[in-house]
Amino acid sequence: MSSTNYVKIFSWNVGGAGSRAFARSLKLAIDTHRPDFVILLEPQITGNTADTVCDRLGFPNVIRVDADGRRGGIWIFWDERKFSALLTSACSQHISLRISQGNATPWMLTAVYASPQPSRQHSLWGNLIEQSRTVHIPWVLTGDWNAIRAPEEKSSSPSSSTLRKCRLFNDRINQAELIDLGYSGPCFTWYRGGQHSTHKASRLDRSFCNPAWNATFPNTSVLHLPRLHSDHNPILTTIASQGQLSPDSRPFKFEAAWFTHSDFLNFVAGTWDDNSSFPEALSNLATKLKEWNSNVFGNIQQKKRRLLARIRGVELRLADSFTPGLGKLHSKLEDELDKVLEQEELMWFQRAREQWVKFGERNTSYFHQQVNIRRRRNKIETLRDANGLWVDDPQALGLLVFDYFANLYLQDSSVYEDRLPKQAFPRLDSTEMMTLMRPFTIMDIHQAIFDMKPFQAPGPDGFQAAFYQHSWSTTGRSLAQMAIQFFSTGLLPDAVTESTVVLIPKVDNPEMVTQLRPISLNNVSLKAITKAMTSRLKPIMRKLVSPRQSSFIPGRQTTDNVIIVQEVLHTLRKRKGRKGGMVFKIDLEKAYDMLRWEFLRDTLKEIGLPSSWISCIMYCVEQNRMRIL
Repeated sequence: MSSTNYVKIFSWNVGGAGSRAFARSLKLAIDTHRPDFVILLEPQITGNTADTVCDRLGFPNVIRVDADGRRGGIWIFWDERKFSALLTSACSQHISLRISQGNATPWMLTAVYASPQPSRQHSLWGNLIEQSRTVHIPWVLTGDWNAIRAPEEKSSSPSSSTLRKCRLFNDRINQAELIDLGYSGPCFTWYRGGQHSTHKASRLDRSFCNPAWNATFPNTSVLHLPRLHSDHNPILTTIASQGQLSPDSRPFKFEAAWFTHSDFLNFVAGTWDDNSSFPEALSNLATKLKEWNSNVFGNIQQKKRRLLARIRGVELRLADSFTPGLGKLHSKLEDELDKVLEQEELMWFQRAREQWVKFGERNTSYFHQQVNIRRRRNKIETLRDANGLWVDDPQALGLLVFDYFANLYLQDSSVYEDRLPKQAFPRLDSTEMMTLMRPFTIMDIHQAIFDMKPFQAPGPDGFQAAFYQHSWSTTGRSLAQMAIQFFSTGLLPDAVTESTVVLIPKVDNPEMVTQLRPISLNNVSLKAITKAMTSRLKPIMRKLVSPRQSSFIPGRQTTDNVIIVQEVLHTLRKRKGRKGGMVFKIDLEKAYDMLRWEFLRDTLKEIGLPSSWISCIMYCVEQNRMRIL
């Protein structure tokens, strides 16, 4: 697969392949998406008629399991000039091919048409579960499974039978150790009935993979294409090869595995320049660390392969003749390999950010799988625009997202009027004011850094809190001096206030931009400053914040409001008499993201915060420069 950037697998339950409408629809799909493999299910034709249709499609290679009358049937087309395909198994419900392409990693493709009959589905899954125990190469399965995994994958209300079938489907998936590759586009892939009273829809078509596929081809995506001719949507599974960026072109990201190298902290101490500004010293260190990683630390996978090869070589020599020297060398290589495995585990632990799994339990494979699943889930392939049309072109998709958030955060052009109620907040007493005005120290910044979770996502500079926590004796003074200077001057270098905005889906398989939540990733250096300020403010917050404010306050929960609403609605329903009641639901979409800076400044003044505090807070929010990732 390495010789091409993408491999595309097009799968479609056509519901009949003998009509001209089918031929036109398929030609449109092939011309648009240029798939490497075309899988057609339920063609409803056999014999000479099927031969004629297959010849017209233009693919030089085809494997068929013909339909049984008008039921079933699986056709797979490909071009052997690009891919070599070896048939490994075939029956009425699936065809499996071993695919190879030059020196690239071989992989398995299984096209599935699951019978709607439960007894035959049982037979299919028996075969797939058995096959999963013998397939050790990457394996992808795609097609019409005639089953759903959850009630939400069906338009009608779930029955007890539906829930039972969902559990059975999920149990079989787990037994075969398969991973759902998810999708982008419309939720359902099968529709029936043109009237509201008869309309039905379900997600019957999908793609799965095994853990080996998930680890080897993490950039796989599934797109639900427009429905034409058939009552099923085609699905397009795209396997993108790993990007081959040169080390110099990759953005810097600190690797926690570097901590395991005995010379790492010495290298940081020797490289760090106390005479430069903090951003300059950090940028220079990042450049030098990339070189050190390449020249000294080395590629973990390459080191692992090299050590395994050396261990095998030593064991072959030991099999012929044992010598104490070879025995010591074998032990030394084992220790080195264990160190590399620890580095690999820490690398994936850092990326997975799973809170409930402890580092050191040799969960490397699990961490790797979780990283790839999360990346695939958060990847945005297509969205609907304001007119309800699907947008999947990357440039158009980026423009759609940019325009939405640019308009969302565009300041209201109306004239701002200060209408805050006077004396709305309790006044701060002299002791509280003295606490706020006490000069910040190195220990305040130290406490802020060490209170942070070590492996939270980094900002644009690529350094996580763990780096500062381990290298504080070298980098801490420069960071603290910059922070303390900020509290005096109210100014920070531009590089410190830069941030990256990532869009996290609020729901599974988002369809609209409104279903994406923007999350700002700030540099740890800026977070240390704001965290130190927050720690000072925390003791007086209960005095300033209304007891009815439940969100974003320690010890209070948003769910408290839900309970209150339920009580209010219950009271209204039970109320007797001629007087009714009314409940307003107010759209608070912009409540926290769209505060006018003037309003925030006036609120801080009304609270009675010192002017130096107001200046520092406003600088952090007004001078922040963001880019969408």
